[in-house]
Amino acid sequence: MDAMPHGHPWSEDLYIAKAKLYIDQMIQADPDDWSCALWSALALEFILRAALSHVSPALLANTPSNGSGWRNVHYAVKKDYTGKGVPTSIGTGEVIERLKALLPEFNKEVYQFCRKHISKRNHELHTGDMAFSDSESKRWQPQFYRACSVLLGSIGSDLGCLLPEAKVDAAQQMIDGLHEAARIAVKDEIAEHKLNWDKRPTRERRRAQQDADKWATRDRGHRVACPSCDSTALIFGDASGPVQRSLDANEVVVKQRMWPKAFECQACGLRISGFSKLSACNLGGEYTVTRRFPPGAYFGLYAEDDFAIALEEGWRDLEDELYRDDFNEY
Repeated sequence: MDAMPHGHPWSEDLYIAKAKLYIDQMIQADPDDWSCALWSALALEFILRAALSHVSPALLANTPSNGSGWRNVHYAVKKDYTGKGVPTSIGTGEVIERLKALLPEFNKEVYQFCRKHISKRNHELHTGDMAFSDSESKRWQPQFYRACSVLLGSIGSDLGCLLPEAKVDAAQQMIDGLHEAARIAVKDEIAEHKLNWDKRPTRERRRAQQDADKWATRDRGHRVACPSCDSTALIFGDASGPVQRSLDANEVVVKQRMWPKAFECQACGLRISGFSKLSACNLGGEYTVTRRFPPGAYFGLYAEDDFAIALEEGWRDLEDELYRDDFNEY
């Protein structure tokens, strides 16, 4: 094993350097052997932590509710620890959750693979079961390399920092194969829905398109044309990046970039889930949601007229309460 470079134990450089050592062990193992999958899962943890450390090492610090977490944060940013024991970082599951919230490209497919692969690693290390005994390389390697590519890309690197050049080409082919499989699958889904759509009577199709246009409002999602029936449909997504606010005349304009995750057409019933499939049919681009608000409504402010109306309603309610007939006889 090569000597590790010096630096902060929670730094992205050390995490990547250690991940490379584990990747070397993975490459030497038989691709379909359980040990190959285990080495990959161990390496994945360091790559995940490197990506989060790139945002800030402080995000790795464990912050328990008893208030002692500041020592871990201080260690993360200063490599100095004044408490008893050793500094502690968050679990890998929490690392994955934070990356999901912070990295737009860490989409649902990558997120789910990382959760599953790390979960199997935990099962392998903490139980008597052989969790990776059925881990054929074709079942996990393409998703593994795609996850590594996404995570490394977030820190300005690529697979070349972990793999020999010949392996980089093979890994990229596996990633491309995932995209090709998604393209074929979504192409078949669109063709099937288009065939059924064309069989429907013209009047029924027209009515369905009208209903779909009413359903596909901008407050529900991002309006696009359905690739199957050309009706107005919607894309749903997750927030990508910070909210942008600005003033335009007498309105507050709020813009939010969105990362697509699902598509739905009410007219023909086509539904597409997952970024790979959306990208394969040209529905995978980021989009912006724009909303406009009156300043008073956005900031929770009230004009003088609003107070006058509220005061009048309050006096009216008070009078009704004070002078309500109690039906007593004199």
